[in-house]
Amino acid sequence: MKFLIVGASGFIGSHLLDELRRSGHEVIGTASRPGVHGLLKLDLLNDRLIDAVPMQFLESGEPPVVVLTAVQGNMDRCLTDPETSHLINVAKPIALIRDAIGFGCPVFFLSTGHVFDGAFGNRGEGDPTNPVNQYARQKFEVEQFLQNECPSAFIARMDKVIGETTQHHHLLTEWIRLARDQKPIVCVEGMEISPTSVNDIARGLHRAAELGLKGTYHLAGPDRMTRAELAHGFCAKGNLSTQVIEKPLSAFGFLDRRALKSSLNGNKFCDATGMGFSTAGDILERFFKNLGGHASPPDHGSIHI
Repeated sequence: MKFLIVGASGFIGSHLLDELRRSGHEVIGTASRPGVHGLLKLDLLNDRLIDAVPMQFLESGEPPVVVLTAVQGNMDRCLTDPETSHLINVAKPIALIRDAIGFGCPVFFLSTGHVFDGAFGNRGEGDPTNPVNQYARQKFEVEQFLQNECPSAFIARMDKVIGETTQHHHLLTEWIRLARDQKPIVCVEGMEISPTSVNDIARGLHRAAELGLKGTYHLAGPDRMTRAELAHGFCAKGNLSTQVIEKPLSAFGFLDRRALKSSLNGNKFCDATGMGFSTAGDILERFFKNLGGHASPPDHGSIHI
């Protein structure tokens, strides 16, 4: 099979790139900036598909599976700069999808569990959607476009995706840095998530492509827990004395709303693929095993936890 990963320098895109290349597939990955080793430049705001990708790759043999992982994922920035975020998250992806459809390419789109309102968790694919913030509304707009104009597309909704190493910045690298600096882990009180390994996401997308899955699926780990519960498990697994504090959502000063309970039910996907997802405990164990003696992960900036 052939794959084109748009946004292959990012967290999920880079793991998917590694997964597919290890399996022997022909893969082209793109990055928004030039000079990223092994990746072609495709600036979603300015480039079309044919500007970045060789025509031979698109036209010869089986059309590549096009996976859109590029995103403006900062929820507050989506609210404060709706014009640019709509271009990145909606208008330009739709233009790229139209280009891909023209070449006969299967389309994979990565969406979010925040398309639900967060009133309760463990959401299934058939539950009614009600996005509560600008970011989720943008994701849902592309979902609706695909459902109406490209029903053969694969839509992968995800919740809290976390890594197993310090190679990228994610929830666990932020927490280990707080522990190193002897600062508390502060969590949103009652925020329920389904922790999911980024490696499982990569394997799941790979499996879905091999099976030719179509429609909307939730790719999510089996556990439903609050962030504080995950943080306590993190500290226990790492033998850390770090304090875990819960505060109400209103105390965090977010500019846009958050879905308080964003956990997803991944049974439909597991049944369709025969694939199982790692438990939160398994993810934490592998993270600390990979961390080894490196108590200072690289500084990739800050995230909201």
